[in-house]
Amino acid sequence: MAIELCRKGFKDVSISTKALYDLPSWRAGGFFDPGTGEETTLPLQLRTRRALETFHVFHQIEHGNHPYLLSNVVRRLPLYSMAHSKTGVEVLEKFNYMPPRQLVTIDFGNGIVHENYAKYITYFIDVAQVMKQLWTEVKKLKIPVIIEEICSFEQCTQDIICNCAGLAGGTLAQDELVYTQRGHFFLLNTEAGDAHMNYMLFTKVPQGEKDEYLYVFPKNSVHTAEYPDGRACSGMLGGTFIVDSDTLSKEELQKLDETEFQKLQERAQEFFYGKDL
Repeated sequence: MAIELCRKGFKDVSISTKALYDLPSWRAGGFFDPGTGEETTLPLQLRTRRALETFHVFHQIEHGNHPYLLSNVVRRLPLYSMAHSKTGVEVLEKFNYMPPRQLVTIDFGNGIVHENYAKYITYFIDVAQVMKQLWTEVKKLKIPVIIEEICSFEQCTQDIICNCAGLAGGTLAQDELVYTQRGHFFLLNTEAGDAHMNYMLFTKVPQGEKDEYLYVFPKNSVHTAEYPDGRACSGMLGGTFIVDSDTLSKEELQKLDETEFQKLQERAQEFFYGKDL
């Protein structure tokens, strides 16, 4: 937002952020899921409409026609998901933005086969590259960056405030529909190879009394305050989307994390290698 405002000639534009690297934007999987095209509520319809506008920006980037984001930040990849489930990319096929889905069987070559899967094509966004290039443009435009936590709009002296993101975004905007999610995922080390870096998987696996998420996305590096220049990895395997975990105590969060990581490891082993591993 700050970059676009500055490029359009607005003055006195600045960015306030609690941290530079410990942000969800650096950690996201990068799978473009604009919607199913069957949304029935106005908020979801508006979300899908905005996402389809974003698709045109991705198309522009892909063909090297964006003013400051290079074509290496997006690429089209196959996405595999259960054929009977909604994945959130169906609207791309509906508007002929991507090829029709194909019914496929997933065979890992080790005796593990998953039938009744669908192969979609959607964009994969390399979020680390996007963030690096955005920060390069911020520095180029000399946009001031202030490290601070905004707890109230009264802290801001500017006439116009763009509340773009953040855990406190819902509180600041008094939007009761905003909620937090806690995610758990593994980063694969470089010894894992790169055979899984040219596709995406987003599915569910029966575990206990319910179906749990399992996903695989390409990821080449992870950036944190400890590794601001990036730490090499070879893929991302997850995961969870746990709502309102911010109400838990430190001890409860630790127990939750231990449990979820163990469950994730178990369902990944079963999906890729079978129960008898």
